[in-house]
Amino acid sequence: MLNFFLVLLLMHPFPTMSGEFIHDVKVAGSRGHYIITGETGPSIGNLYFSAEDGHNELINEKHLFLKNKEQSFKIKIAIPESKLPENGTVLLNLLVRNDKGEIVHSYPIILERFYH
Repeated sequence: MLNFFLVLLLMHPFPTMSGEFIHDVKVAGSRGHYIITGETGPSIGNLYFSAEDGHNELINEKHLFLKNKEQSFKIKIAIPESKLPENGTVLLNLLVRNDKGEIVHSYPIILERFYH
């Protein structure tokens, strides 16, 4: 079931400011070690990411430096196994911030679900 929803989530681009997109997002990895790749549209703004389980922030917010107006990105994250939930979902939040630092768009991406 997770694979179905993940495929659905990844099939549709995420709209951003003025019809631009974050698209072709893919997640690889498990048990706290993940690689997230994707593409950004032109003038995406300031892109940030963090990881959480819905109750705890697992990776503090970090700025993703993009060199060009439109390019691919790759995020590698490692979360200690002791921080992973026993029952729950680990999410990556991609955040677009404006020049004032305000969040203008947020894109949650499921990294992994845990059931024990």
